[in-house]
Amino acid sequence: GLTQITQAVFSPDGKMLVSSSVQNVIYSLDVMNGYSVSVYDTYSPIEGGDLAYSADGTALLMATREGGGGFYSIFPNSDMPDVLLANVSMVVTGMSTMPSGNLLISSKGANQMSVLNMAGQNIGSFPVTLDGEMYTLRDGDMTSGCNTFNPPSVNQCDSYTTFYVNHGPNVSGSDLYSISYQDGTAILSFITNVNFEANIAYNADADLVYFVNKNGSMIRSYHVGTDTFQADLPLNGEVD
Repeated sequence: GLTQITQAVFSPDGKMLVSSSVQNVIYSLDVMNGYSVSVYDTYSPIEGGDLAYSADGTALLMATREGGGGFYSIFPNSDMPDVLLANVSMVVTGMSTMPSGNLLISSKGANQMSVLNMAGQNIGSFPVTLDGEMYTLRDGDMTSGCNTFNPPSVNQCDSYTTFYVNHGPNVSGSDLYSISYQDGTAILSFITNVNFEANIAYNADADLVYFVNKNGSMIRSYHVGTDTFQADLPLNGEVD
């Protein structure tokens, strides 16, 4: 019964969070160990936008179009209400954590990505290019994570990856890009395409990008390192 999926993020405990803008509910999906769905937060101000965790994994944050654009700290199913920290673009589409601990924000119609600190303050931006040309962002989503630690026991990232997915005019389904940074510019590089409108989450440990179908029907996983798609996971189970 999941509908109008607009946000997704992979959590530090190995589960995926997705949100429904129709139900204003965030769900937790155990996609790595069997299959189960539970309610994470019974009410959140969901309208477009995205979810992201703080760099240390202790705080869940939301950028949403609701209320004219807001940046929230989300508290799961507790007496603590979600807290509005700052205002953001009213056409925000995606958000991801950066290696610095700041947050990268994408907005529809913009040709740059904004950088926010943990308080939601705008502290900079990156112009966006594709194939050497300025690029205008569309409806889409973002995700990020580190998949290389050397040695693995040390929490020092060697390879931090940020992904952007978009859909809209002249795109059949959704296009996935990686984002690299050079001379103060965010450079998009095309990776792959899926034939449906998708939001994304990244499991860095397994190097898997999850494409969550906006209509709530299924999740498709993609292994970045081998450039291969895995089996689809239908979203047709009961919610605990």
